[in-house]
Amino acid sequence: MERDFNTAKSIVNYLENRYGNIRNNTLSDDVITVKTICTDHTLDQIEMMKNRLQKLISFHKDHYFIYGNTISIMILFFTIFFSLFVTYFPPGRITYYMVLILLSMVVISLIVSFMRMAKRQGKLYDYNLLVEEAYNAKKIEEQKHINA
Repeated sequence: MERDFNTAKSIVNYLENRYGNIRNNTLSDDVITVKTICTDHTLDQIEMMKNRLQKLISFHKDHYFIYGNTISIMILFFTIFFSLFVTYFPPGRITYYMVLILLSMVVISLIVSFMRMAKRQGKLYDYNLLVEEAYNAKKIEEQKHINA
């Protein structure tokens, strides 16, 4: 369990292990989490977290076309597979049932992979929002100490 910021390899895993799952938190829980992040870390560390989370979000946005085109690629492979399958095996009920089972397995796996991707993307946005709020709060707090 990664509890030390300096040894963490993944910011998302570090935040999840340190502050728990924030997906269904109330607003008061979020305020407490932001205050805890502010007290546990320096402004530079919070800025590092913020930058890394934004980099991950940008990476997922840049590579989203791969997930969108997966369906097109799979349809292409199904067309090739089905035409070869019908060519080399006599058409009949068993052949069509096998193709139908294969098609349904691939569709289910695509749905599961899209759901995982959406869950991970949502987690990134949630943690990014909290770290952004913690960064702004810590910055205001440090400016008050400088001006005082």
